[in-house]
Amino acid sequence: MKPASPFLPRARGFSLIELLVSVGLLSVVVLALYAMFDQTQKALRGASGQADLLEGARSSLGLIIRDLQEARSAGVVDGPNFAVRVSAQANLIVDQSLKFQERQPILEEVWGIRNVGDHRFQVFGYFVAAEDSGSTPVKPPVGTLYRYEDHMTAARGVDQGEYPMSTNDLTIQFTTRGNRGAGLLQKNLLLLTGAGSRGSITYRTNSSRVVDGVVNFKITTYDAVGRAIDPLYPAELFPPPDGATRFPPLLRDNVVQKLFSEVTYSDNAMPAYIEVELDTLEPRLLEQYRALPPNAAIRNRYLTNNLSRIQSFRQRIPIRTSFR
Repeated sequence: MKPASPFLPRARGFSLIELLVSVGLLSVVVLALYAMFDQTQKALRGASGQADLLEGARSSLGLIIRDLQEARSAGVVDGPNFAVRVSAQANLIVDQSLKFQERQPILEEVWGIRNVGDHRFQVFGYFVAAEDSGSTPVKPPVGTLYRYEDHMTAARGVDQGEYPMSTNDLTIQFTTRGNRGAGLLQKNLLLLTGAGSRGSITYRTNSSRVVDGVVNFKITTYDAVGRAIDPLYPAELFPPPDGATRFPPLLRDNVVQKLFSEVTYSDNAMPAYIEVELDTLEPRLLEQYRALPPNAAIRNRYLTNNLSRIQSFRQRIPIRTSFR
């Protein structure tokens, strides 16, 4: 074998400076990847929370829509069928012109009847009240939406023509046959629920929580050609009462915030369309709101500064048996 020549070039390694430069560049790349991964994770968590919020509000709106689609007219003289009432004004936005808002938030309630058999009806309703109890009035601008359905209790008592759905289902139904129909409609739709300022809200304990953090719940009724029943509706188009002692088929009351404080449909009258507006706070925004001092000015200012985090939903529903 031939001995290795002492003059052959030897293999060179990396210098210390080259290693330091390589490690530095690698560190920059790793940090950049970590920052991008962290931002992606935050965006994913935010999108997941947003999806949960939207799903909850959509489910609530879907429940309201299904009930309103079942609203019917009992066709009883002087018997109310459907009522919308202003329960509390939500003073979230003091000056709309300064905030460039499309509409003023308001808290309303809606009551209707559904047909469950031959001349047999049930009352349902949605209203905004305090978080702790459905029978406690709401303190604007934030409340909880409840769903009302009357149940038989010892305190409530039962009149002739009222009875439970079954032995296991104590939901109240009532008949509109005979001369007690109008009285039972007025009692169950207006008096017990306190709709139209005609009674107390004692029996609103028969309600279940639907969604928290509600800042706007507005119900607008429309006629068959799409005109909103509001103070701008032509007075000559309102159906007149059939006799001096009867309810008019469409009864409206005082104007509040460019709205009627109450609209009640009776006899055969029903709206042709019902539009539902529901605005809710994000869960995290609601938690932060609850942690604020109980000062109306502070809380209103906080909500006004976080308008972008209020989720809005709106849908118009056709009603089959409507006043044409």
